[in-house]
Amino acid sequence: MSVVSKGDKIFITSLLIPTLFFLSFIEFIPIIYALLYSFTSSSTFNPTINFICLNNYVSIIYSTFFWQDVINTLEYGSVTAIIQTLLGLGLAILFKDKRGGLYTIAKALIFIPYALPYVSVSLVWKFLLDPQYGAVNKIMLALRLINDPIDFFGNPANAM
Repeated sequence: MSVVSKGDKIFITSLLIPTLFFLSFIEFIPIIYALLYSFTSSSTFNPTINFICLNNYVSIIYSTFFWQDVINTLEYGSVTAIIQTLLGLGLAILFKDKRGGLYTIAKALIFIPYALPYVSVSLVWKFLLDPQYGAVNKIMLALRLINDPIDFFGNPANAM
């Protein structure tokens, strides 16, 4: 068990307050606004706000479409969860301690979707930071922040 000093508590609080303030505007306030808006009969085409209490929720509960959607969601969620679990477990058992060409190819095909986002982001940054055609150098040259393009990846001084 560690003891947090009063200075650390103040530091932690000073870091959390801006984050919570930002999150309240980005997430919580729209959620509260949507909840309050759900108790009215206004819409995009009818901007007048009439408070109707729980009538919207009552009409949803008595709607046959709502209950069919609930059933469809539960069916879809449970079936896909079962299939994904069984498929993942089956592949894990199949590839456990296996060596050889076919297993290596199959493992690579399974791994590729996880690696592709990182590869694409890396390529985008490579193009942005290109010394001849990159947007970062073009912007810095246009703003006269630099006189010559910077070779971000070709200069050892820029490496970590």
